Amino acid sequence: MVGYDLAVYLWNKALNPATLNLWPSFLQGYRSVLPLASKDLDATVLFVPIRHIWLLGEYAANASIWGLDHLSTAWLDRQVAFLRNWEEQHLLTRLF
Repeated sequence: MVGYDLAVYLWNKALNPATLNLWPSFLQGYRSVLPLASKDLDATVLFVPIRHIWLLGEYAANASIWGLDHLSTAWLDRQVAFLRNWEEQHLLTRLF
């Protein structure tokens, strides 16, 4: 799905807010090659937290291989903060 593919890029940029300004240029470049339906673009903001939750599941599922260092309380707090921030900035205003 195009919306998810775009969201993976957006998610990666959102993890490092200093690079989030690359998103408009990325979209412009994408649209110069392929058409982009508005429903796919709208879906990107929904898929960003889904992608992040998927990643958390990967960390949890592989804890026996990768170790538990990354699953510290501080790390988990940062992941929840990312999700809450995304919700406040991108989802709540779209629901009402």
